[in-house]
Amino acid sequence: MAEQLEERAEVDVSKTGVGFKGSTTQLLIILTSLLPVMALSVVLYFLYQHEQSTRDRVAEGHTIAKEFVSTLGNMTAAQREMTCIMALPPEKRERDYNSENSFCKRMARP
Repeated sequence: MAEQLEERAEVDVSKTGVGFKGSTTQLLIILTSLLPVMALSVVLYFLYQHEQSTRDRVAEGHTIAKEFVSTLGNMTAAQREMTCIMALPPEKRERDYNSENSFCKRMARP
């Protein structure tokens, strides 16, 4: 067996200008060394996407918080008005409740 058979593999990507001719072992070494770079690229891409979606959710959260604070202020004003009306004598309650510019409504405004 004086003859030695050497297994060769060729990779030629003409559009990128990358070409390689060598043994299968060398090809496997190159592909194995490129694998972590490709994996890191995928991880960085997903981190970037996660950051964008997090920004969107934070902006959404701020909008929801503003609406919540506004609603809470309206609820507090209504509670103040009802407390003021309940503190009035019974004969003045209905009149004050139905009046547009009553004392209790003015006191309850935020």
